[in-house]
Amino acid sequence: MPGVTFSIFSEAGSAGWAEAFAALLREGGSDRVDVADSLDAAFDGDADVLILNLDRDRDTTLCADRIEALKRRRIIAMAPGADWLCAQLDEIEFRGGNVTDDLAMLVADSDLLGKRSVDPIRPFRTVQRVPLDAWTPQTPRVYFSGGIAEYRPGVDDILVPERHEDCAVVVRQASFVFAGVRAHPDEWSEQYRSLMRSVAVALAGRPVEALEPIVVERQVHPPGSVRFELEPISEKQSGSHRNFYFRFETPTAFTATLKHAGSNAMAMYFGGGKKSLHGARVDTEDGKTLTIAANIGQNAIQAVGYRHWLLGVQNFDHENACCAKLTVRYDTEDSGSTVRALPGNASFEYVNGAAWDRSRAAQTIGIDVARLATAREHGFEAWGDLEAHVAWAPVFDMRGGTAGADSFDARVRVQYGESFTMEQLIEYAEDFTDELRLALTRALSGDETFSDEHLLLALLDDPIASHALGCAGANTDLLRSQLRAPSGDGRARSVAKAVSGAVYRANFIGAIGREGTNPANLLAGLLGESCAATNLLNDQGILQRDIVNYVTHGLPRAVVEDQEAGASVFEQQVEQVAQAAFAKARDQATKYVTLDRLLLALLGHSSIVRVLRSMDARVDALEGELHAYVDATVVGVGDDVPQPTRALNRVMQMAVAKARSSARPQATTLDLLWALCGGRDVPTADILGRFEITRADVAARMS
Repeated sequence: MPGVTFSIFSEAGSAGWAEAFAALLREGGSDRVDVADSLDAAFDGDADVLILNLDRDRDTTLCADRIEALKRRRIIAMAPGADWLCAQLDEIEFRGGNVTDDLAMLVADSDLLGKRSVDPIRPFRTVQRVPLDAWTPQTPRVYFSGGIAEYRPGVDDILVPERHEDCAVVVRQASFVFAGVRAHPDEWSEQYRSLMRSVAVALAGRPVEALEPIVVERQVHPPGSVRFELEPISEKQSGSHRNFYFRFETPTAFTATLKHAGSNAMAMYFGGGKKSLHGARVDTEDGKTLTIAANIGQNAIQAVGYRHWLLGVQNFDHENACCAKLTVRYDTEDSGSTVRALPGNASFEYVNGAAWDRSRAAQTIGIDVARLATAREHGFEAWGDLEAHVAWAPVFDMRGGTAGADSFDARVRVQYGESFTMEQLIEYAEDFTDELRLALTRALSGDETFSDEHLLLALLDDPIASHALGCAGANTDLLRSQLRAPSGDGRARSVAKAVSGAVYRANFIGAIGREGTNPANLLAGLLGESCAATNLLNDQGILQRDIVNYVTHGLPRAVVEDQEAGASVFEQQVEQVAQAAFAKARDQATKYVTLDRLLLALLGHSSIVRVLRSMDARVDALEGELHAYVDATVVGVGDDVPQPTRALNRVMQMAVAKARSSARPQATTLDLLWALCGGRDVPTADILGRFEITRADVAARMS
């Protein structure tokens, strides 16, 4: 096409891609094709059409001037990194959110290309059938955008999946084209090569159309309740979900509560606009009521702009239908009954303290009535709903499950073969700490297989893991006698599946003061596997949550008298305090180990009492007020292992961070007191403040 210029940029990971696409354009008579050596050079050039093949992993945010300039250019963006550019250009309404290895597609009648053939085409020269667990960044695949039917004719479908009417593989909005086939151009089918050449030439021949918003009018859901049914999830999923839309003009406290029956797998999610502001999702498999609450401010309202807020309800049960009742309320300053928004860091301590304050102020109502009133004040129908919303919950499903671990193990086998070594597993995981690498290297067995028992035996020899086991109450000497020592003089040539599963699970379990896959979270990961090593620990009454309570929150069931150097991020006195708080909560059969219990246990140490009295603090009065508060606000009945709260986890993390900032390897009781003084929206910090015990005073006594 005489006089038209093209500029192509491709990431280094796709060697020869730009040159191959340039050759494709030249086949069609376009000789003014430039290959840019950087993305900035491509952006700064003045070619008529900019063609980009970008990697997915990109976190750069473009400046406002750059974004405005791109809105006035002709661009073809290839998957998967096209998602990044679509996110930068706020007006774009499509993303490559769906992905498959191959797809039969139809060339649509489009405004760009006109009337086209009705025969299906395939994207690749040869049909791709690659198992999901074998995909690599170079695997040819197809990305396609869903949910775009309502934006037509603002978006122009060019290539669509044969069986998905609401989706597009190649689609245009103004002068921006999303093309969702990831592969080297030499791997494209002749039909797809011809199509992409036609798209580039046709786009170059059109006047530039600046990107403008596509405003879609939706039915806005009013406050109140609605009943509906959802079918079991199926391949099409059309009847298994329902969406509700909202618009907010002024700051609003939004709450949505879903009661349901029938389904064993329900989810509810919420978010605003293209970037899903205030994004939240809740799931259940046991019929519990689901609640989402959000405090939507003016900045978020402006950011969402002309778009809507979406609340989605999904039935993931493959067999059972669902009967549901959704209740929505949103309250503003002008509402007759205003919902009080929760703070962003709201914890159980915050809402429990609010109920205690309400009960004391009214004097005539008990704590249970005060809790119900507090829940409704924040937009929740019941105290249990509010409690579940603010209590600490693990990122990882502590009940186990094998799907993720199975997939991880399969990916390792694709990389190294059906039989891989421990060294290869460490290489694949990438983030093993040095001390864990050393411990496992020393322990590599002479047996044919490195088993879960070998792993546990190796962890027993590591001071960090051994200390965690002691803090969970394990008899490590007995464990050592029960575990089978390696035989032979060689090294294991393969790794048991339970070991790779433990590595996978460890990534979901944070350890205070430690990063990456370390001995503590690997031990917790091992306890998520069904294997001989786990059975030995279970026989001693050691469960995964016992280890998680210690490594993630610093809550031991027992105190280890002789700490090895580097075994803990806490001094022994801190672990004594945490164990005392844990034991008291367990004895009272309460659900949670809270900050007030932690502070009471801290006041049981003479060194802390001396420090407080040096600050002229009224220690006896402080202890009395704490006892009164704790006794009046016990929440039960919990099981035999009380759970930490979100606020307690923050305080323990802060104590370790304070020690590290002072170049000390372990947090002390003074670090713990300092962290307790700085809590936000928690009664414990308020009580310390009333007694004029401040962080500054505590810090002065650390020096």
